[in-house]
Amino acid sequence: MSDCSTALFNLCATHDNTDWKSVPLGPLYLASCMEREGIKVDFFDYQLYDVKKAHGPEAILGFLKKTNAKNIAISCWDHLLPSVLLATKQLKEESPDKRIILGGLGPTGVSDLIVQRFPHVDVVVRGAGEEVLPAIVKNHDRSTLMKIPGVCLGGTGVQPHCTDDFTAMPPVDTIPLPAYDKIDLDQYDRVQLISSRGCPYRCAFCSIPGLWGHKFAFRQTDLFIKEVEFLHLEKGIRRVHIIDDTFAADRKRVMEFCKRIKTSCPNLKWTCYNRLDLVDEEFCEEMAEAGCDTMFFGIESGSNKVLERLGKRIDTDYAVEKASLAGRYFHIITSFIWGFPYETFEDFGKTIILMYYLTELCKSIEVQIFFLAPLATSDLRHQFSDQIRFSPDYLSYFTWGGASSDYGDKVMDLVRKNVDMFPGMCYFDSPDLKKKVELAGKLGLI
Repeated sequence: MSDCSTALFNLCATHDNTDWKSVPLGPLYLASCMEREGIKVDFFDYQLYDVKKAHGPEAILGFLKKTNAKNIAISCWDHLLPSVLLATKQLKEESPDKRIILGGLGPTGVSDLIVQRFPHVDVVVRGAGEEVLPAIVKNHDRSTLMKIPGVCLGGTGVQPHCTDDFTAMPPVDTIPLPAYDKIDLDQYDRVQLISSRGCPYRCAFCSIPGLWGHKFAFRQTDLFIKEVEFLHLEKGIRRVHIIDDTFAADRKRVMEFCKRIKTSCPNLKWTCYNRLDLVDEEFCEEMAEAGCDTMFFGIESGSNKVLERLGKRIDTDYAVEKASLAGRYFHIITSFIWGFPYETFEDFGKTIILMYYLTELCKSIEVQIFFLAPLATSDLRHQFSDQIRFSPDYLSYFTWGGASSDYGDKVMDLVRKNVDMFPGMCYFDSPDLKKKVELAGKLGLI
């Protein structure tokens, strides 16, 4: 019988003592599905691991050695993927019998390259893992694994093999609640929830539609509300963060949620992501009465030219109108991005002007701006692959804020030689980039 002992590692969060620690929702769903299939899972969260130079492979290797399990299943983001690959290579050399299984946002979009260039990785899951991971753990026979959809198989001395492009998104209502018993909720600052998966929109810079194979599905409202009630009424959680990429995509569904939650959880506060083109007065009133006090909107740019190319379906006048409306009811966090492959210095200037205008317009509006990384499953990464560049000097500009010294020379060399494999640590060679960097520095934006 195959050894199914499994350790599941969350390497999906920025490791910075100044950042919020968020409940690792995706890995906890995986753990729950594994244990439903009778597979015992030990769970480890890198957010809670106290270590210096956390972005480097040495720290990650020490973290991965916290278990004797046969199956080492790792969910990771783009910015830790090169360090994860170096750490697991060393782990495999020291313990050849261990199986290395990768998944998550970082590996999914470059899964074929991983098994080609890093044969120590046994399996990469492409997309949703709830149904696939238990099957991988239970089956060590390669011919059987080759029948599982949405995986890439590696291995030393064998030909790499990838099955269908992505795993199918499992029916969302068949997935059990996250394995909250694996964590201590008191160790986290943010308790996150999802009421749907995927996103019905296709913003060119975003990795989410590609991660889920451009599919989208809602959970049953009853099941979602039961989870909210469990966390609030039984676990004493006073605030939850609904992190659906577009929580308000179905207006009728949100109205039902609000009506029911303000009755069952009248003291609960919650935040959500939304789109400006879904906002109106009635919607805001209902959500505010139900306990929503913060909304996040992605405006992305102050240039209408850029917004059109991104597929945002709004212009700047519309953004101002809707953000100011929502700002009468909620604390508003607006997100902007710079560094698009076709963004000029003038476009960047318009973004900065719009940011400052919004903060003057309404005191409840907060603005954030992020330097764009060409994430592996985004449309921009594929459309403008010839403009992708890497420089250690730019690493600190990204949201996860790792400097080259945090990673070490081995990681920097690995990324330089495999830029196509680590786009999430790179940037676009966009027009007037040096001028934009200089201006961003003067304004304290980087």
